[in-house]
This record gives sequence, structure tokens and C-alpha cells, in this order.
Amino acid sequence: MSDKPLTDRLQLKPGRSIILLNEPNEYRSLLEPLPEGSKILTTENKADIVQVFVDSFTALKMQLPQAFTMLNPNGILWVTYPKLTSKMRSDVNRDSIFEYGLSLSWQGVSMISVNEVWSALRMKPK
Repeated sequence: MSDKPLTDRLQLKPGRSIILLNEPNEYRSLLEPLPEGSKILTTENKADIVQVFVDSFTALKMQLPQAFTMLNPNGILWVTYPKLTSKMRSDVNRDSIFEYGLSLSWQGVSMISVNEVWSALRMKPK
């Protein structure tokens, strides 16, 4: 895992906003301290970054289209899923997210390790 702060890996720069969808308990503490002027917004808003957490393919199909609607133009979308090495049972992985994203005209462009349990795939429109 990278020594860089999680906010750097997520590209949460000063002044940028982020929406967290379905984040696990205590996840927000991993983002502290937030860069100056950055905010965590509620789902009624649009943000520069949307990070959606999915633990199943069903959750991916339900939450990914919702995440698109919350993203500012040219925003950054992170789909965060359990690592294969984590103790979480899941039927979703990098490849299934990539393939499903392609079916919605989005493609995976990079990956990060969030922590010992979660990885994240950054997606962009094709």
C-alpha cells in the first residue's frame, strides 16, 4: 500500500468536494484531515469526486448509475470494492466492475489500494 495519504490517492485536492456512497463505518476518519477547503457532501449534491462502495455485483448495478448522477462534469469516479485478500465475501472484483462499466460506456483507468480491505477503480466515460 502507498505511503501517500488516502486523500492524495483519491485526488481529493484543496477545494474539491467528495460524496461517499455506502461507505463503511469509520471510513471518514481515514480521510482526515481533509485538504483545505475540501468538503464531504451529501447525496443530494453534485461533487468533484464520487466514491461508491460496493460489496456485491447487485450493489454495483444499483449504485453505479446513481453515482453518475452525483458527479460534476469532468469529475472523478471511484468504485471501491473488497480486495480478494480481505475477509469479506464478495462476487465483485476489478474485472467485473470494468466489464459492467464498459456496458455503461465507462472504462476503468487506474487503481489504488484504499486500505487492507478495500481497493478502488477509477472510471471515466469512454
